[in-house]
Amino acid sequence: YQSGDAAAGETEVVLCRGTIGPQAENIVSFKTAGGIEGGDVEVLPVSAEIAKEQVRSGRIVPEYTTDLSVADRFSREHYLIIVRVKVKYLTRGSVSESGWVMPKKTPVDPVGIIDRTYGKAENTGQANASK
Repeated sequence: YQSGDAAAGETEVVLCRGTIGPQAENIVSFKTAGGIEGGDVEVLPVSAEIAKEQVRSGRIVPEYTTDLSVADRFSREHYLIIVRVKVKYLTRGSVSESGWVMPKKTPVDPVGIIDRTYGKAENTGQANASK
């Protein structure tokens, strides 16, 4: 996708991420990348600077992945959320984790949520490092 190519920007891709149960439920309920109210179809992609900061320190903006092995690692003993999102909202995140970052208010279409706690209580202190 190249900025300015409106048709390509409307292309939807499927991404996933590991997160804690309440966050996954909020993503499904509010249909936003960050699981917050107020999805915004006009939201602009995250800047390259913020994306780099997310990769460096985490917990700034939601980061999803195209790599199931990465999603497996981050969702183990937590939840795996799978969404469909338009590419116009995405900025490259961690290259090594096949990551894509987007604003918290990005509208997403939740495709699935998988409980990977294996019946154990979640340790929410060890959840995914991105918000």
